[in-house]
Amino acid sequence: MQNLAQVGFTRQNIIDALHAGNRHVSFRYELLDLNNLYKADITNKILSASVGHQALSQTKRTASFDIIDDETIDFLSDRIKPYVRLVMRGVSSTVSQVYQGNQSWPVLLATGTVYVEWPLGVFLLSTPLRKAGKGGVIERKVAAYDQTQVLVDDIIASRYTIETGTNYITAIKALLDSAGVTNQNLAPTANTLPITRDWEPGKTKLAIINDLLESINYLAIYFDENGVAIAQPYTSPTIRASEYTYATDLKSVVMPEAIDHFDLVDVPNKWVLTVSNPEQTPLTSTTTNENVDSPTSYQSRGNRWITRFEQVEAATQEVLDAKAERMKQEASQIYRKFEWESLIMPMHSHFDVYTLEIDELGFSEKVSETSWSMELKADALMKHSCRKIVEV
Repeated sequence: MQNLAQVGFTRQNIIDALHAGNRHVSFRYELLDLNNLYKADITNKILSASVGHQALSQTKRTASFDIIDDETIDFLSDRIKPYVRLVMRGVSSTVSQVYQGNQSWPVLLATGTVYVEWPLGVFLLSTPLRKAGKGGVIERKVAAYDQTQVLVDDIIASRYTIETGTNYITAIKALLDSAGVTNQNLAPTANTLPITRDWEPGKTKLAIINDLLESINYLAIYFDENGVAIAQPYTSPTIRASEYTYATDLKSVVMPEAIDHFDLVDVPNKWVLTVSNPEQTPLTSTTTNENVDSPTSYQSRGNRWITRFEQVEAATQEVLDAKAERMKQEASQIYRKFEWESLIMPMHSHFDVYTLEIDELGFSEKVSETSWSMELKADALMKHSCRKIVEV
């Protein structure tokens, strides 16, 4: 999740404002150039908008914008960065400076109203047909995507080779740089390629980058709310701390309806991973679920194995073992999912971990969020999908 403690306000100040009965949210849109540099605020041109995040999809963030086209936006190169703004009512602040445009926040308006705000992503724009709207204006309905699209569109034209001994992150950085993605936050690794690897023409740079990240048990590449490319090691949600608590209490922002999916069909309890390459020593890793308290374990299924076998890429035996354990953990998380709605909570990011308490379902657990979406209007609800985190 994005940070809640911001300039002039504590985390609790902002939580109180988010849960207040008289809370007020609004929206702001920045126009950026192809290097994600601020050009101007977009005022009185966005008729409607929505933003969504799918943590398990290739492209994580998507958006749509209904825009009045006054020819000030270059749809081929410009980008849009939307924000959710929250009025801080009745909270004392140390803020004494009036902030402008792309500088910083909280934002102190001339009226004395103080806002805090959260970015929702940086989006590339499609160029749909123009249509005549009311009053003679020209409107465009724009589908928009995060910068993963840059890596999808950039396809290698000849065989791409990375030599033995190359550091994985060095190789990934070179691919990002070559695609013009310079805003990067890549967690370092000591792992190097154990063999020379190559990819045939027609592969996207996104596919190559994610192949490399998979080999060192990192998450797939994603772009955060500020448009920065993030590469980081996978950490099981079971050992991550809860970042927030949603509860159906007196100050709840959770809507009373929720859907609980419970499906045990075909969940494996044995995983066998191999690395088979003529230039690399064969590697194998096997992990099993024999936890008697788990509903999908060997014992719970009547001493029956349901095996998942995969050939994968892994730099070392240690990485392969970690990937097998990750696969087991993720399989244990898929069988209980929740879909629920809340008021707009703009601090959500990528694979957030939080506590969800729904009294009507008798549910109070730490969960990992797989998707969220919202229309950018004050009275809209935010949709969430998450899955229960289970120790096995």
